[in-house]
Amino acid sequence: MFQQYQNARGLIALKEEHLLEIDATTSQSVCSKFGVHHKLPSVRDQFNAKDLKFVANMGILQQPVTKENWRQYHDKTALFAHNTQTEETANMDIFGKMQGGVGGRMLDALAEGGYNTGAISVSGTAPPLVSKSTPLLVVNPAGYEKFNQVPWALNVADAVREGNSATTIGSSFYGDIWSNMLYQSLSENSLLYDKYNAAQLSTTFNNNHLGRQFAAVSKLMKTKDSRGKDRDMFFVERSGFDHHSVLEDDLDPLFEELDEALSAFKSEMVASDLWNSVTVILVSEFGRTLMGNSGNGSDHAWGGNYWVTGGEVDGGQILGDYPDDLSNEGPLVFQPGIVIPTTPWESVWSAVAGWFGVAESKMDFVLPNRNVFDNLWSAEDLYV
Repeated sequence: MFQQYQNARGLIALKEEHLLEIDATTSQSVCSKFGVHHKLPSVRDQFNAKDLKFVANMGILQQPVTKENWRQYHDKTALFAHNTQTEETANMDIFGKMQGGVGGRMLDALAEGGYNTGAISVSGTAPPLVSKSTPLLVVNPAGYEKFNQVPWALNVADAVREGNSATTIGSSFYGDIWSNMLYQSLSENSLLYDKYNAAQLSTTFNNNHLGRQFAAVSKLMKTKDSRGKDRDMFFVERSGFDHHSVLEDDLDPLFEELDEALSAFKSEMVASDLWNSVTVILVSEFGRTLMGNSGNGSDHAWGGNYWVTGGEVDGGQILGDYPDDLSNEGPLVFQPGIVIPTTPWESVWSAVAGWFGVAESKMDFVLPNRNVFDNLWSAEDLYV
């Protein structure tokens, strides 16, 4: 299989001596040993510590397909476009039946069940967390700003409260809602500013894009009780992986940044006694072509390999089916090395939603296209 991998990847294949070996004898029949990219030692270590599970050949699917019929049964989306596939992975609703993102619908289901839920992004707008019940809180990882923060400035907050407190005969229902929400926002801003800045981390995070985001998430987790939340969902994002040329030069530092951030995050979660309460899910809109292009890069494709990690993840295994033929003549690959996924994203989200507390009666709401697949996972498949 390694020779087949080299043939399929061509000039962008990793050398065998650069791979970090993991043992997959308990979960895969294709190979007993797999290789992890040499810039991901923490990922390898979390796999070996049984905190991380790889998921093989996963992607957005309208329904299960074959090499012969995939075009016919994927007419509701543009498979290889960044914008549409980013939307699909955020919403998990290929037919547009529901509103919100997959995380947002999970929060809606939990809120209906009596949980106090939070949706927090440390990377701007977060389509996966769009919810009807849980407002999105966006926090700048460089620091949380307090309203009217300049000490010597006029106390604008008091003026804003005074200007929104008066009720007249012309006041409307919407005006009352606006005033109530404004008062609530000012109070929450002041509370979170104090609690966020008071939160102390025992781990040093790198001062780079992902390091700052994971550090911010770690601090925000420490404010959960003050915010009165039972369940929080966080959105972290790193762009820059669209390597149509010089793949190795551009990918290595990004993987190094990702690996270091994950390592620091786990250390902080363990130190805070929160690691068993956390699941980290790696998501991308699609995988890349197996074969490199003329610029020693790779192009937009479909199926890819991902991972899920956390203290209660039943790790040290590979879920899904790794292809046993990586050539363009294989049953799951077509030119130029595009792999047809055999595992839908619904499988992972079904398991995570169950672990998070979503009732089975709400699963069709969270994952409206799940019933066309027969390889969905439950929480017992992903967690101990």
